Amino acid sequence: MPERNGTPSAVNRRWSATHVSELIDWSAVSGGRRIEGRELAVYEVRDGLITAAWFHPENIGDDRAFWGEGRLDEPGFTRLA
Repeated sequence: MPERNGTPSAVNRRWSATHVSELIDWSAVSGGRRIEGRELAVYEVRDGLITAAWFHPENIGDDRAFWGEGRLDEPGFTRLA
């Protein structure tokens, strides 16, 4: 590895990671309701293609209620006028 002024530097000629992640801020509107959320998305990459994905929401209860898997009167929703 070349060295510049005592600080190591590297040249990456090939990307070889099999998993990458992204912190996502998102929002959705459905049936006059709006939700905002944040989640960690983890992607598995093979041969330059996404082959699998996992999503880890910050507040799974709000997500489930919004998408019809829980009560509609739970906190975390904004009713649109």
